[in-house]
Amino acid sequence: MVGPVEDKGSLTDRLDDDRRKMAVQVSELKEHYNAPRLLRGSVQKYPWSWIMGAGLVGFLLARLPARRKEVYLWADPLQRKPLREAGPSLAQKDKSGATDQIWSLIKPLISAYVGREVYKRTKGPSKHRREAERR
Repeated sequence: MVGPVEDKGSLTDRLDDDRRKMAVQVSELKEHYNAPRLLRGSVQKYPWSWIMGAGLVGFLLARLPARRKEVYLWADPLQRKPLREAGPSLAQKDKSGATDQIWSLIKPLISAYVGREVYKRTKGPSKHRREAERR
């Protein structure tokens, strides 16, 4: 009816073995489900998909309308009719218009420069073409 009695030493040995096995299994699980490593591997394996996705997300975020904050001022806290709407002064409006014009002139230059640098780094002469040109 009663099973054989095990000594304390064999029980501690089995417990240590089980703990080691469990530690190995946990470390394998951590390695298998390491999200940053999986993301890094995906970016390295499919770089153009990630570049196009990032460009698309940037384009969509750039198309979101600007959030306008409107502030109303009241002379008397009991009065619920706004006196005026606080907004940018005329000097600030003129500066922002000038800034927008300058930015609209500089933006194509910056994008052309960035595009050229990306092209140089991705489609530059390969090792085989350089060796063929030297011959």
